[in-house]
Amino acid sequence: MVIGEVDDYFWLRDDNREDPEVLDYLKQENAYTQAQMAPLAGLEEELYQEMVARQEPKLESLPYFKKGFWYISRFAEGQEFTVYTRRKGTMDASEELLLDCNARAQGQSYYQLGDLALSADSMLMAFSEDLLGRRQYTLRVKDLCSWQPCLPIKLTMSRQWFGQMIIKPFSILNSIRKPCCLIRFTGIVWVIR
Repeated sequence: MVIGEVDDYFWLRDDNREDPEVLDYLKQENAYTQAQMAPLAGLEEELYQEMVARQEPKLESLPYFKKGFWYISRFAEGQEFTVYTRRKGTMDASEELLLDCNARAQGQSYYQLGDLALSADSMLMAFSEDLLGRRQYTLRVKDLCSWQPCLPIKLTMSRQWFGQMIIKPFSILNSIRKPCCLIRFTGIVWVIR
């Protein structure tokens, strides 16, 4: 006796997004959804404008001091994403840009910052970002002394710095987007386990 599941939608799986039959079906589904939602377009815009009106045009976090630096995150007026900065020693010091998510999102149809963390000495910054909207993140590590980025790695989310090493594992995704191995970061060398 064989017990199994039937997945009527398995034919829609197209990891490379190239199957013309799947793409055509999705275009038809999107057109149908847009047609059904068209009468609500005015309400959608009204609700969006109401939410925007309730936000302050410029939002900025309170600065916090950690290991010799003052850290601030903010939304600039008219911008959609956060800008992360720091100042060394005093709030009067010149501002150092850590990450401008608006610049990272430019030219992308989707952008989401997943996580951001600094090493114990505040000289390395790890951040992950999703450019597809499918929770498929790319890890990037930036050397804040030389501003040299390291190689991007496709992963699922999880991170924690201990010293100069991420020891909570990052899972690297294989060709069918399943976790296949773990990595840790030591200095500028990736160790894959």
